[in-house]
Amino acid sequence: MNPFLDLQQLRAFYFVGQTGSFTAAAQKLGRTQSAVSHAVGKLEEGLMTVLFVRKGRSFHLTEAGSILYEGCERAFYALDEAMESMALTQGNSRGHVRLGVTVEFGCSILIRQMEPFIQAHPEINLDFYMGHNLLEKLLSDELDIIIDCVDHQRSEVTRTPLFRELYAVVAAPHYVQCHDLGEVSDLDRCTILSMDDSGDWWRNFLYSIPGTSRPSLKKHRFITINLIRGMIAAAEEGMGVALVPQYSVMKELTRGTLVQLFPHIHLLEDQFSIYQKSARSNLSRHTLFTRFLQNLKPQEFLMNESSIKK
Repeated sequence: MNPFLDLQQLRAFYFVGQTGSFTAAAQKLGRTQSAVSHAVGKLEEGLMTVLFVRKGRSFHLTEAGSILYEGCERAFYALDEAMESMALTQGNSRGHVRLGVTVEFGCSILIRQMEPFIQAHPEINLDFYMGHNLLEKLLSDELDIIIDCVDHQRSEVTRTPLFRELYAVVAAPHYVQCHDLGEVSDLDRCTILSMDDSGDWWRNFLYSIPGTSRPSLKKHRFITINLIRGMIAAAEEGMGVALVPQYSVMKELTRGTLVQLFPHIHLLEDQFSIYQKSARSNLSRHTLFTRFLQNLKPQEFLMNESSIKK
């Protein structure tokens, strides 16, 4: 091994490469920016190789830096696996699993399913992050496992399918009556509640409708709300028509505060899947947690499956 390879210098280099920022790397390492900069400088000096080039306010790996970064990633993941194995032999904690999940699914479904796993595996510490941009946080090692309904196709990521996600178009009964909603084309007279103002959120509905019958969903009629629960509340108050995951409105549909529009249309579905870095998927804590998630059968999704069969 090169005598100049120092573990602390390599860690500093690795986090700068991961974040593209000396400041962000320093925050992750709990060190000062100058200490991280000095460590990377000493590493480059010892290797007699430039590892980063500056572009604007960020830093990018050189070709040599990319080679070293990939080696560091493999080495640090291997060390993590070794530390986990050592802990198991001594009866200690297997470590943390930092789980990322979309907000509505995490709050209304997943968090209510976790107690059996926590009871069965007190040696594994679970942390939850509920939000957006989950893949980005997985790739930067801020999260260990994510559950997402977006189809992420990355060579360094392993995907394990979970549930099919069905959607429903919903509105308050008084809104339906007031706007005389009966046909798909009637939506062009409605206010549309959406996660974005481009109509992309509504793609699973729009692509289910033949082109000649597809409503235009005029942008000037959009109200954007960045949380599903916010769209549901807005729909209940009669602010407009919403497209939401079916599992998220089962209670509202049962209570009658919302009604499902166009139930005869089979909307396109998404797929909830588990994503994790392939290099870390063999960790025992990852394997145990993945197996637990695969065995989950939340009632809301069983109801969805029965509705498909009908």
